[in-house]
Parts: sequence; C-alpha cells; structure tokens
Amino acid sequence: MKQLTSKYNKAIQLLKEGRLEEAKGMLESILASAPFHSETNWTAGLVEIMMGNPVAGLSYWERVSAEQFPQIHERKEQILSTLGAYEEVRTVYNQALSFVKEGKVKEAKGVLSPLLQRDSPFPLPQDVYRLYFIILFESGKMDQAFDFFSSSPIWIQKSPSIKRFITAVKDGLLTEKTVKEREKSSELALQRRKKRKQKRLILSASALAVVVAGGIYISSQDWKSVPTNYEVSSSGEKQANTNSTEFEKKIAELESQLTNVESEKESLKKELELELAKVSEYETTEALYKKANVDLTSLRSEEARQEFNSGYSFYKKGDYERAKEKFELSHQLDSTQYFSDDSLYYYIQTEQKLGSLSGDSELFQQFFTNTSEHYLESPYQDDLLVVQANAYYREGKMDQALDILSKVQEQFPNEWTASYAKKLSTAIKER
Repeated sequence: MKQLTSKYNKAIQLLKEGRLEEAKGMLESILASAPFHSETNWTAGLVEIMMGNPVAGLSYWERVSAEQFPQIHERKEQILSTLGAYEEVRTVYNQALSFVKEGKVKEAKGVLSPLLQRDSPFPLPQDVYRLYFIILFESGKMDQAFDFFSSSPIWIQKSPSIKRFITAVKDGLLTEKTVKEREKSSELALQRRKKRKQKRLILSASALAVVVAGGIYISSQDWKSVPTNYEVSSSGEKQANTNSTEFEKKIAELESQLTNVESEKESLKKELELELAKVSEYETTEALYKKANVDLTSLRSEEARQEFNSGYSFYKKGDYERAKEKFELSHQLDSTQYFSDDSLYYYIQTEQKLGSLSGDSELFQQFFTNTSEHYLESPYQDDLLVVQANAYYREGKMDQALDILSKVQEQFPNEWTASYAKKLSTAIKER
C-alpha cells in the first residue's frame, strides 16, 4: 500500500511539472494493481482530458465514487459538451493525415493549420502536434518545424514520446548531412573521371563494383543522375537494347514471383508442421493430466487469468501487439470466467489501437451474443457499442453507425455513452 501511495504522490509531482505523459504512465501502473481506486481514476481521467483524450478520461471516471467526488456528474457533463467539437478535430486530423499519405503536404497544412492557429477551448491531442511537425518538416521548413515544437504547450515539449520523435528526426538530419558529404565526394570523383574520358562515361557492372568497394555511398536519388550507357550506334540498335532490357526485366519479375511462391509454400509447410507438433504435444499432455487426476478446467482458467493480467500490463505500456496476443490467448483458453468480458473487451480495444478493427468484426458478435452472466451484466456493453459505431463511422457506413447509436441511447439512457451517441448521431445527420 505504501508503494502505491508513493507512486501516486510521484504522479502528482509529475503533473505539477507539466510531465503529463509520465504521470499518465505512473497512474496506469497504480490502476493495474488497484483498478477501482477512486482518487487514482479521478486523476487519471483528468490527465487524459488534459492530453486531449476526453473519451478515455470519461472511461476512467466511470469508476469514480460520487460520494468521494460529488462534482463528478457536473464535470462529466462539461466534458460531454465538448465531444462534438472533438469529433470535428478528429475529422480534420484524419483528412490531413490522408493528404500526407498521398504526398499532398501543402493540402495537409491548409487543413490542419487553422486548427492550431485558433484559440481552442480544450486541449488538442498529441497526435495533432506531431502531424503538424511532420507536415512542416516534409515541406522543407525544418527551422519552422523545430520552432513550432518549442512553442507548443509545455506538456507536449516534455512528452517522452514526442522528445524521442524529435531526437530521431534530428539524428536523421545528421545522417542526411553525412550522406550529402559522401555524395559530394562521389560527384568530385566522377568529375575527375569524366575529364579522363574522351567521350561519355559508361558505368559497367565491374565499375559499379569498384565504386561500392571504394566506400562511395550512392543513394536512390543518385541513380537518376548516373549515366547508364547511352553509347548506341543507331536508333534500331537502341530499340533492340530497349526490348532486350524489358524482356530481361519481365523474366526477372517472373523468377522473383516464383521464388516468393516457393518461399511462401515452404513457410506454410513449416507452420503446419509446428501446429501438428503442438496438437500432438497438447494431446499427450492432456492424457498425462487426466491420468494424474489433474483438473484441466481449473488449470486453463488460471492460465487464462495470467494471460489476461500479462496482456493488461502490455496494454498499459502501449505495447498493443503483445497485448493483443495475450488477450486473444486468454479468450481462447477460457471465456467463461469473471474476467473473460474484460479480456475480450481489451482484445477489441487493441484491434482498434492497431487500426485493424472493422465495424463488422466477429469479435463484437462474440461479445454481444455470449449468454454468460459475465457478458450479460458486463459494464462494457455500451462502451463496445460506441466503439462499433465509431468503426462504422470511420468506414463511411453511416446507416449502421446510426442504428447502433440509437440503440445506445435507448438501452443506456443514464450513461455518458448515451450523450456521446446523441452528439455523434447529430454530427452524422448534419453532414
């Protein structure tokens, strides 16, 4: 208990110093041991809201005791009133991100810049600042990008993940500078060689080997300016060379495809052998357990619980890939225990975090159609309906999203999710 109290006090100190991301991690580690501690849930909710994550903040506040925090209902209403605006922020962010992925940096800046220039009544998510930095950087405005970071809110400047990102960018610039120096040396060397040539420079395979062996760095951009044997005697011969090159290229592509098929075939064969070995090992182990009168059901339940705890630990650390594996395994081992709804809920959440969750995911049906009391009475019912509605919304399936949002308002009228569903429904209908 003393250790948890010490951690909590440390988190409060981090908050006072503007180190929100570190405070968040500290509070999450406390909640991993004491998930229903009101003070910690209250503070964790505040931190999420201060970091521009109101929905995450509200989910923490669901575990806050109204007796200890009588202001909780009023605060929830205040945050709920901002959710519509946050949906607009997310829409703008997604649009800017799409432009960046398409290489339309100018359009991305035009979309995101107004959001950062106006006075916002609530904190913007960390991802907005990171994306705008990337946009400025990709636009060639490196000094402006670093100035933007320096003028960002203190909690952004002190964010460990943002600082790691900025450091990586600076390291990349240093590497790029070194590469350019090498390229400059390479160009000078090529110029000296050109003077010794009577006509044109022909870069043969052997010459290229010498260049590589000599330690001269040639980037992908350099290939556009490197001479590639234009020494042809006539247009007919040039066409023949072109046809020959295309033919050789086609053969190389087919050989590559054949190699890939063979490689995939070998990989599948190995996977099958491993799975068969696992089945054999499992059957042998199960037979031994039965012979020793060991309760296999109890063992699976305990293993499922351990896998869930391990997954939850990874989830809180942001390691969603490993968390997903653990939650999935826990769900497969035993889906009838008191923690089973938690396991499937967080399994779905990791899918969402990794960007692989669709509104039609069978995981939703597994949760909603399970007749176990742990699922029927689960506090995650309305939360997952909102998650599913959001998934449909992102996919552009507005009718499906509206149907689910209507269900949330009808079945959970007194929960925060009902207010959220109402605001999102209004936003969809006004599009």
